[in-house]
Amino acid sequence: MCVMEDQTKEKLMDLIHAKTGWGNPLRPNCEFENLYIKKIVNFPDGKRSVDFRYIFDEDGFSQYDKTHVFDGTFTIDIESTFKIDMKEIHAGVATILRYTPHD
Repeated sequence: MCVMEDQTKEKLMDLIHAKTGWGNPLRPNCEFENLYIKKIVNFPDGKRSVDFRYIFDEDGFSQYDKTHVFDGTFTIDIESTFKIDMKEIHAGVATILRYTPHD
């Protein structure tokens, strides 16, 4: 993974944490998260679009499903303006936290 992708993932995680209010910091030995970059598109005008999947587990050791799965798009334009659109596509049956989209 190149430095630019590392920086993109780092900024994306910051935005996801700000948007959800979860996982920053993770509760030790309990909460887990993963970020998967599905596709990166670089446009000639300098804009970059990143499709991603974010998985947050409220309690990785619970016998019940406490995972949240999000799919989304992260966009960076030439002025380094960031925009994130994401949608929760799965919430486990035992989740306690609720995601309420806000900007």
